[in-house]
Amino acid sequence: MKKKSYRRFLRRISIALIKAQKPIRILSSIHIPNTVKKRFLSHKKKRLPKYEYPPLRWSADQRRSMFFEIQSQLDSSNPVENIIRKTCEEYLLTIKMLESRGTADFYKYSKELYGYPDQRFVGGKVSIYDLAMHINDAFEGFELPYDLEKDVPKLNALAAKTLLSDQLRELFPDKKINVIISNRLTADAAAGADYVKLRKGATYTHRQIEQLVRHEGEVHIATTLNGASQPILKFLSKGTPRTTVYQEGLAVFAEFMSQQIDPVRVKRLAYRTIAIKMCEDGADFIDLFNYYLEQNFSESDAFDAAARCIRGGLMRGGAPFTKDVSYLDGFVKIYHFVHVAMKKNRPELVRFLFAGKLTAETVPIIYDLSLDNLVREPKYLPDWVRDTRYLLTFFNFSAFMDLINLSEVEEHYEHLMN
Repeated sequence: MKKKSYRRFLRRISIALIKAQKPIRILSSIHIPNTVKKRFLSHKKKRLPKYEYPPLRWSADQRRSMFFEIQSQLDSSNPVENIIRKTCEEYLLTIKMLESRGTADFYKYSKELYGYPDQRFVGGKVSIYDLAMHINDAFEGFELPYDLEKDVPKLNALAAKTLLSDQLRELFPDKKINVIISNRLTADAAAGADYVKLRKGATYTHRQIEQLVRHEGEVHIATTLNGASQPILKFLSKGTPRTTVYQEGLAVFAEFMSQQIDPVRVKRLAYRTIAIKMCEDGADFIDLFNYYLEQNFSESDAFDAAARCIRGGLMRGGAPFTKDVSYLDGFVKIYHFVHVAMKKNRPELVRFLFAGKLTAETVPIIYDLSLDNLVREPKYLPDWVRDTRYLLTFFNFSAFMDLINLSEVEEHYEHLMN
């Protein structure tokens, strides 16, 4: 196929993929409404919530046919077409997951798409759950030692909206990014192509607003806009469950790189993985609710956190929604990817993490396509990606530090400190 014809083919397939996935919205399809929350809290928190998920608002069979039609036109030996083929497969699995809401099969498909707590990192020694427990133990009893003013929740959703809007305007001066207050969120915030939603009734600290700018703005919104600006592979603006792992990991990594992460934040990420593991092992909604109360969550926040874990699955336990392992799993994956990219002097691969919604495995392929003008350089990048001198310095020192026996170092300094 001639170059010009092939570009038209890829663009047509990309648009068809966007059209096929358009109505498939995972989180809204498994949302547990506030009426369930009010009923549970008013019944002294002793009865399992009951909720029947409404029928999907789109035809699963029709969507399946559309993805099968796209796949039939692809050559899996071609790297970019293989990415599209795998994306179709992922959406087909997502349809199966959403069709099985409220059953144990929902959890089976969720594990396949997002992973699960006992899943081991590359190297095989430790799991996502091991990291969650390490964080939980490392920061047990942590109290804010400084900068209390920045960490006291005192911004209501309206005040947070004003502050966040101002900072996003600086980040995207040529785009209109709306900040919306919503009563349908179980998280404190969520982002789309041109908006950030804040949870009605939530209170925010100034540090949390900074975290949202880095997490939602510099990563989720930026990668959406960069993907949408692609002249041919426009589907890169649309996330799938497997790209979600890397998106959430990249967003947490961005919080680290901007020095906005703190023990309170990472403990909350750890709680999510621990709760999923508890639910896998049989904990029901009330067990999860009580677990979050033990972590000093309010009753309202404890309900929302438990609902995040169990939405789409079974209130009686044993079948959680595993998406929230993505934060820790993705962070480790991104850390390792960036580490190796810096060690190999490939900073361009770190930039291309922001070219759209990508997995680490697809980044080199997408970069190679940019050399043939099939993919455009990402426009919206954090400062630590535009100038990778810090990354290069840090990870090269880190590579050497890995050669040192840490247990001997700890023994030496513990002796001095005791």
